[in-house]
Amino acid sequence: MSRPGFSRPGKRKQSDPEHALQRAVWEWAQLARRTTLPELEALFAIDCAGIRHINYARALKSRGVVAGIPDLCLPVARHGYHSLWIELKSLTGTLSSSQREWRDRLEVYGHRYMVCRTLEGVIDVVTRYLRGDPGTGPAAACPPHSEPA
Repeated sequence: MSRPGFSRPGKRKQSDPEHALQRAVWEWAQLARRTTLPELEALFAIDCAGIRHINYARALKSRGVVAGIPDLCLPVARHGYHSLWIELKSLTGTLSSSQREWRDRLEVYGHRYMVCRTLEGVIDVVTRYLRGDPGTGPAAACPPHSEPA
């Protein structure tokens, strides 16, 4: 039995558009790494979102889990960046203050940070990044479904 305002640790509502987007991205990445983009073998997700019981949240914090970390990381260096970090947002979602802090920190240390809102946006950003397309540089114009953060 759950109490109002609480859910099981890490459990998100099925209707969460960012959750659905992340699942779609992961399914695409698993297929693409076997066919056209073997570098996606290095892609991993960071699960820091969701409503958690306060004791579970404290335990995570004591182990170094922090707010604002992007959803996905591709630790593959390309055209001057150490890695690609992707924050997934719904079409209307905005970055929190802790997400903006992590964006700035990662960029200062030479990582590429992108906000993507659709599967097509992720595919475009990742493919351009891995193929060395200079269109993923800091001054690049991004497709309407993604944006430099």
